[in-house]
Amino acid sequence: MEQELTQLDITENQLKVIKDKYLKDSLTVESWLRGVARNIALTDLLYSQKISELEIFKNVQYERVDYDFNKKLFRYFLVHKNLRTYPERAENFRKFMKNLYDIAEKNPELVKNTEEKFYRLLSNFEFLPNSPTLMNAGRDLQQLSACYVLPVEDNIDGIFDSVKNTAMIHKTGGGTGFSFSRLRPSGDNVMTTKGVASGPITFMKIFDVQTQVIKQGGTRRGANMGILHYTHPDIMEFIEMKKTPGVMENFNVSVTVDEKFMQAVKNNEEYNLVNPKNKKVTGKLNAKELWKEMVKGAWETGDPGVIFIDRMNNPNSNPTPAIGQIESTNPCVTGDTLISTEKGLIRMEKLRRGQDCCRFKSSYRD
Repeated sequence: MEQELTQLDITENQLKVIKDKYLKDSLTVESWLRGVARNIALTDLLYSQKISELEIFKNVQYERVDYDFNKKLFRYFLVHKNLRTYPERAENFRKFMKNLYDIAEKNPELVKNTEEKFYRLLSNFEFLPNSPTLMNAGRDLQQLSACYVLPVEDNIDGIFDSVKNTAMIHKTGGGTGFSFSRLRPSGDNVMTTKGVASGPITFMKIFDVQTQVIKQGGTRRGANMGILHYTHPDIMEFIEMKKTPGVMENFNVSVTVDEKFMQAVKNNEEYNLVNPKNKKVTGKLNAKELWKEMVKGAWETGDPGVIFIDRMNNPNSNPTPAIGQIESTNPCVTGDTLISTEKGLIRMEKLRRGQDCCRFKSSYRD
């Protein structure tokens, strides 16, 4: 082991991974972990009664939003109010982070306790945050989130804005989810060009190719979740597309369903397919037959999954209804998630790379 890099009790393999993915400009493992811990501890300043909102957001463009949920008052802050360009937002965020570090330097007692606790957890490897935090905390990028959902609008500008933003997120170590349910179906009319629409599946391939060429944080390829509503006219093609080898290898896909659909499955009923552009009915499908195709696809390829969107948006599930309805997820799983393998359902935390206990295919994100 390269002793000059660390005095911690870690294996050669751990050190190799740290050097390859996380160490970057840090001189030692300890200094890297200390930087992460200090950065995370800055969060305490946002909740300290000793620090004013004015101090935290000095010279920063932001907006404070207060809202009521379940008869309780909540508050959040939106940074970058009225700022549209990346350079403007980058400079605004730099000011925000500088304010926090300046406050911590003048009031070290406000963050020291959390910093020490978090450093102890990290250095003993009792807990590790997600990869973007380990890669970016305390550095110029300061992008700590692993999970994003991006809108995909039914126009060329909106679609390729989302492709660009996806590339930026993957570059910094995050994963992305999309609902393609707003896109008009394949063969639909496009008034501006007098042509026909390609449909959501074709545009998904653009996102897939982008992911293939942009490595997350320079260390790994991105992961995506693609979602389509069961009423979309292209739903059958969506369900079957991953049965073709090499198609959408950077995507997991799921079908958005609700209680109405599940009742139609139970009663063996037909339901309407609806063009999302003009809300016109374009055809019908038997819910039970569609469900059988979904189950068959999940058994053969691991896709599609299902998203119970009405359950996600009920008052007890959606924590931020003031912001809007949830329409998609990104490809995250937790340690207690059951993964379908050739030996049955196994908890994710029990699966280890290199073990021969089972085979499974997944765009797993931490």
